[in-house]
Amino acid sequence: MSGSVTTKFSRILVYLADGQKCRNPVDFSQCLLELCHDNINTDNNKDILYQSFEERNTTYVTCSLDQDKLILSKSKQENGGVMLKHPPFCPMLKISKEGISELPAEISSRGVDVGVVALLQSSDNRVLLTRRAAHMRTFPSTWVPPGGHIEQGETLFQALAREVCEETGLIIGGSDEQLLCAWESVYPYVLTMGQPKRHHLVLYYLIKLQNSYTELASEMKLDKSEVDGACWVDKDLANLIAGNHEIPITHIDKNMEIQQFCKKSESWITSLLPYSVFLTDAPTCGPDIERVSTGTRFALEEWLKL
Repeated sequence: MSGSVTTKFSRILVYLADGQKCRNPVDFSQCLLELCHDNINTDNNKDILYQSFEERNTTYVTCSLDQDKLILSKSKQENGGVMLKHPPFCPMLKISKEGISELPAEISSRGVDVGVVALLQSSDNRVLLTRRAAHMRTFPSTWVPPGGHIEQGETLFQALAREVCEETGLIIGGSDEQLLCAWESVYPYVLTMGQPKRHHLVLYYLIKLQNSYTELASEMKLDKSEVDGACWVDKDLANLIAGNHEIPITHIDKNMEIQQFCKKSESWITSLLPYSVFLTDAPTCGPDIERVSTGTRFALEEWLKL
């Protein structure tokens, strides 16, 4: 796209399928959820009557990579679609026409990037979360599964395997993978924290591994330039993170054992982190805090449904 930001690699962008052959690049300031809902309106030639608040902020889609373009198509769950969701405070849903006109050209011309994320499931049903390093430009000190961008010429799984290996040292080649859900991510995540700078479609894949979490933890070689913490979350904590408060908090330890990079000793150490950090909601104003990302909460909710 003309005017796009120069990067070290060719970015993979989102295109919206409109019919069998028409594929339109999604503008940076366009809300993916709204576009999908608008497609329904066009196809059915009538307005949608949303039955619930949840229905407004979700839809089912299929995603495919074709000639380094991520093709997003409206679908149905029974036809293999996965849920696409965004938070009700999504900046691209809330931004005004004036706000869009004020975006710098190098931002407004970016398009919507694609990210792939691996929800690594151990043989004893734990999933890996990593804490993004504090110096990261987007979502610093936020707990997420390992993942990142797709490079030109890669398949979605190749990108997953590379990102997981780069961040954790784990090899997932030949693993059982399943597209779990999709998330529309914008940074900053609310307009009260500033103009949008990044807009992503994040694809969450479930990767089932054959080893226990303790075996996998011993094999990990975490990259301190990208992550500064890691832990394996069990289903009780995952339920709480996902917002299922029917599970008593007494069913989990008050502290979570994590691997953390210690700058003083320049080494990885085992330490304890209060589980309250994992249950903290994203603030709507002021500086961000250490927490689990909203998209990760959604992905854990979808994982638990399985």
